[in-house]
Amino acid sequence: DCGGGFECATVEVPLDYTDPAAGTIGLALIRLPAEPGGQRLGSLFVNPGGPGGSGVQFVRQAARLVFSPQLRASFDIVGFDPRGVGGSGELRCFPDAVAQQAFWSGQPQFPYQPEQEPAFMDRTADYTELCGNRNAARLPYLSTANVARDLDRLRQAVGDQRLTYVGYSYGSYLGQVYANMFPQRVRALVLDGVLDPETWADQSPRVLVDSAYGGEQTLDAFAASCAAAGPDCPFAAGDPAPQVRA
Repeated sequence: DCGGGFECATVEVPLDYTDPAAGTIGLALIRLPAEPGGQRLGSLFVNPGGPGGSGVQFVRQAARLVFSPQLRASFDIVGFDPRGVGGSGELRCFPDAVAQQAFWSGQPQFPYQPEQEPAFMDRTADYTELCGNRNAARLPYLSTANVARDLDRLRQAVGDQRLTYVGYSYGSYLGQVYANMFPQRVRALVLDGVLDPETWADQSPRVLVDSAYGGEQTLDAFAASCAAAGPDCPFAAGDPAPQVRA
């Protein structure tokens, strides 16, 4: 029992599935048991995305808001922190919050002027190296494929023959990977994002570029719609689309 009608647990899984003798990592879980009076069908596993979002926090904070009473009468709602996240061996790149704040001091959260970009890129490269050096022993095992293997272990642990799962954002990709690795063990998947899994896995810079194009097109569409609306759109005040965009 961990308060509010929730149950919490930790499950040990292999750090390296190719070498089970190499040790284990503990996965943090939370469960909201199915509401009484319904016909329980099993467990519904949830991943809120990120990558790096805490499924434990998501279920505790949002399970009763996101999922209908009918669904909660049919399923236990189960959230888990993927390996390297939250209660599952959280990855830390700094010794403490003071060091983290000092490292990023003076840097914009995101560069919005061209002259800010070189310093931002240099600091990001330093950050990547720092994280890699501090976590070199664990980083090779924090893959989506291993999280999918963990998810299959958790499915077995709750006694479900097949997986019922909902994934948001990055959780969509995790669901796709699970379905490709364990196609005979899927009951139902709900994936809220539509992405090309091969591009995500093998061409991650292209994902960012495509997102930038999508953002640009959306901005243009907003400017055109706002200009067409005239005074009804406060951003326009009668200006044409190029001025709205500017």
